Amino acid sequence: MRLPVLLILLAVWAGCHSHASIPSLRPISKISAKVREVPELNFSAIDSVEVPEESIEEFAFLIRPVAPCTQTINPKFDYHVADVILQHPDGSTTTLLVRWTGHNPAGISLDDRNYYYGGTGKFPDGATRIVQLLNQYHFQSLEPDD
Repeated sequence: MRLPVLLILLAVWAGCHSHASIPSLRPISKISAKVREVPELNFSAIDSVEVPEESIEEFAFLIRPVAPCTQTINPKFDYHVADVILQHPDGSTTTLLVRWTGHNPAGISLDDRNYYYGGTGKFPDGATRIVQLLNQYHFQSLEPDD
């Protein structure tokens, strides 16, 4: 009787602990994004924003998957705050979904099923930092050129 219970527990544990490799991102030539409205976090929607060329490296650090997400992502509480579109030198694109996890770093996904933590930023929450930067880039693009 103990063996079947042990096997069931082992199967459940294996199903909850994915050993999938961390996806690596190909070289990036351009980054654009869409910020989603999240009233609970006081985030306003931005339909389209482009990351300035000189900021691509800094921004890419925050969205690059670096470790498997160890928490269960619950769409009701872990808000979908942004979609980030990476353009690669060959013209292809990769879309990343960014979720607020309640702590640093942000939850990053390529498929809305498997999540990874992004790079850590200077602020307590990676998703908040990502949205702050996207807002900054958006408002900079609205300023008239001198």
